Amino acid sequence: FRIASMTKAIVSVAVLQLVEKGQVQLDDPIEKYIPAFAAQQVAVIRGDSFVTVPRIRSVTIRDLLSHQSGISSVDEHPAFRKLFKSYGLDQSLNTGFANLQEEVEHIAAMPLVHQPGERFSYGHSTNVLGRLIEIVSGLSLNDYLSKNIFRPLKMKDTYFYLPENKKDRLVKVYISRNVNGETKLSEPDPALFPVNYPLQKDHGYYSAIGGLVSTTGDYAKF
Repeated sequence: FRIASMTKAIVSVAVLQLVEKGQVQLDDPIEKYIPAFAAQQVAVIRGDSFVTVPRIRSVTIRDLLSHQSGISSVDEHPAFRKLFKSYGLDQSLNTGFANLQEEVEHIAAMPLVHQPGERFSYGHSTNVLGRLIEIVSGLSLNDYLSKNIFRPLKMKDTYFYLPENKKDRLVKVYISRNVNGETKLSEPDPALFPVNYPLQKDHGYYSAIGGLVSTTGDYAKF
């Protein structure tokens, strides 16, 4: 089944492996590895619009791990919906990017929705961590997790994209609708909510915020 945001915990452990190896430090600014973040501003609501102001400090790896970076989501900050949409970041699980590098370029270009460290603000921070793993390790996020977490733990059913011989095991997603006073379950329209992403061909995009599928047995090993 789709483990959604439980993907974030696995990616966070992968980052902490890099910390243990001395390859990154928790208080390193993210622009040390992804220079585009050095120019990031902060958006502030002014009436019906917003203005940008300078950051008080850099976003750190610690901020990203603890979801205090100011890189958030439209669900958490609906007042900035137009801003998220203008950068293509208004979907909770966006499979439209070619890879994490492309998505993180959009994240770095968008102003933060609050100052780093100012508050907890759930969202896309873990995708930035996924890209950090790729840069530091020289591997795709998929290959890094497979080599350093899934294979050592014998997690044999955890993937971003399911192999052909396991696709029929993926559970379906249902939503409830009220039809004439009676609750009915039905599958959502994939055009409105792309729940079938694990069945796609692996095209190189690995969502660190929620793209993995797994089993209870595999996740218990983790």
